[in-house]
Amino acid sequence: TNESSHDVCIVHNGVMHADMKRMLMKPTSYPVTAAFDEHCSDDDIYRHVASPLVLDAANEGVATILMYGQTGCGKSHTMSGIETRTAHGLFQAIDSKFSDKNQSARPMITMQFVELCGSKEVKDLLVKRSGEVKLADDEDGSVRLLNAASHEVTTPEDLLEGIMLAKGRRATEATDKNGVSSRSHAVCQI
Repeated sequence: TNESSHDVCIVHNGVMHADMKRMLMKPTSYPVTAAFDEHCSDDDIYRHVASPLVLDAANEGVATILMYGQTGCGKSHTMSGIETRTAHGLFQAIDSKFSDKNQSARPMITMQFVELCGSKEVKDLLVKRSGEVKLADDEDGSVRLLNAASHEVTTPEDLLEGIMLAKGRRATEATDKNGVSSRSHAVCQI
């Protein structure tokens, strides 16, 4: 569906009528960047969604890639393909931006990776035993991770190694649909 040149996803939600005796369908529209079917490749998704965000981030912008969906729908599989392409794309964009300039002006690239467990606990996934990590809002609206390790990464391989390390430390638990379902949300800030 197209509303004012924005793609929209319409969710038909069954809700109880005010009389508490019958159900009614309540359609709700959500703007989306894009929707992909099972025939799309990781390259398609990276090219259409992540690549423009990576270029914006390489030019000192802020970008977020969020995976959302029910257990077992392929979020982890798709994100793995995007992570690899993002790591290489980010370093390629920064290297090309600073190839003719003084390398001392090249920004340092760091990563933080945390797990949000429930409503209170934040766990640093880059260190084995971390202290308490807190979330703090900055005046500019960004979020800082207080007491979370910040690791410098100098190559795409360094970045991917940090991601793999952190993902291996996430809490998982078997569900009816997925034997290694994560029981939390992970946030990687680069």
